[in-house]
Amino acid sequence: MAGEAGGDPRAWLAVDETAAAFISRSLSLRPPIILPPPLHRAPLRPGNVVEIAGPSNSGKSHLLLMTVQSQSRSEALGVGIYFVMIDSIGAFYWIDRASQPVRENKGKSLQSVTETVVHEIRKFLQLQPALVLVTKAPIYAEGTTTANDFSSRGSSKYVPEDSTVLRYSRQEEERTLSYREYMPSIWQSFVTHRINLQVEEAEVPSVKENEVLSTHTSEWVQPSLKTKEKFSIVDDGVILIQ
Repeated sequence: MAGEAGGDPRAWLAVDETAAAFISRSLSLRPPIILPPPLHRAPLRPGNVVEIAGPSNSGKSHLLLMTVQSQSRSEALGVGIYFVMIDSIGAFYWIDRASQPVRENKGKSLQSVTETVVHEIRKFLQLQPALVLVTKAPIYAEGTTTANDFSSRGSSKYVPEDSTVLRYSRQEEERTLSYREYMPSIWQSFVTHRINLQVEEAEVPSVKENEVLSTHTSEWVQPSLKTKEKFSIVDDGVILIQ
């Protein structure tokens, strides 16, 4: 737009761009990114922050690896996209440490660490538009605990899904406990897209002899697509189950 108006700032300000022209120009500058399934349903663009939530066996880390492999093939064809990937963002917000005072460095609370992470990612995205993909293990709890109340446990029972200390039967816990958001509000508002992954008890036969595959489900909750997809993870990618 500035090139059409010339080098005069007053001429640049005088350009009248319609909403349709603005949308068309924006889409051409940042075209949609097509990711491997099940991440392919939501329209994603550089600058979006996608949170992939699911238990440790739901395949969320595998989806990051698949995206890297897909991007490598795209780069070979001359199509390049920048990614920022964080596997297990919850590592920056340990629940056990949130209830204890930080004696060594009082100025570095877990809240401030998360604020710093968000601030640094924002600065990077301003310099280089990229798609941010982040995995997060869920936490289940019972009682009156509300979002962001995990810094004071109270009487609530909390179960970090990826914990190596508190290892429960996941499916039984999911039936009796409800999901609780534990990331600070600054992170929650930073995320633009959310997808939840789960593992079902059902299994599907594999093309390989004497092999069965676990059934996974995915559901976009932000934006809400109101549909669930079933898929299985294989060595070379993901198989969608109709």
